[in-house]
Amino acid sequence: MPTKTFEALSPSKQKRIEEAARKVFLHTPYAEITISAIVSAANIPRGSFYQYFEDLEDLYKHVFELSLSAYEDMLYERLRLSEESSVFDYYRASFAKDYRYLKESNDHALIRKFLRERQGAGLDIDYFERRRDRFFEHLLHHFRDESLQAFETEKCMKIFRLLAHLKMQFIQKVLRDEARYSEAYSDYLFFVGLIEEGARSEKT
Repeated sequence: MPTKTFEALSPSKQKRIEEAARKVFLHTPYAEITISAIVSAANIPRGSFYQYFEDLEDLYKHVFELSLSAYEDMLYERLRLSEESSVFDYYRASFAKDYRYLKESNDHALIRKFLRERQGAGLDIDYFERRRDRFFEHLLHHFRDESLQAFETEKCMKIFRLLAHLKMQFIQKVLRDEARYSEAYSDYLFFVGLIEEGARSEKT
């Protein structure tokens, strides 16, 4: 994580360094990233880098945390404003919103890249999954969905993981031009309906 020297910088200089690092990380495989590329993009002396971060991995983890936090902030704000009556309706409505975010946001592009490169960069996948599950717990308490009341929390979490995984799979197919949006959305709605029907029938 950043040193106290970095934290003492003005917010504008911190942001300039972080944005420069984001661009380098986004467009360069981790194994090919150099500190020279970072300091050149950020327009800072090489010696300053070690005053701000322990090493390249330290900066990489910091930018990952920034991207993850930005994505989470968006999710929690979306949930706060949600008008859906059930968690299944929430997932149906979230398809279009996540598609736009995935297509337009560098934050999510960075998260996907970081997770692909996590072993080389020393990122902990368990940490990411714990953060994801924390949001799912919030989701469960937010909706208190009747169709899920008969299930233990862990079973609800499995349902949420499945819904989220399917959504990302279908969205990725659209982004890779392997499917039309309408096609992927229709397929996703089918599976959400199937899971919802199964949850309601098991309750009864």
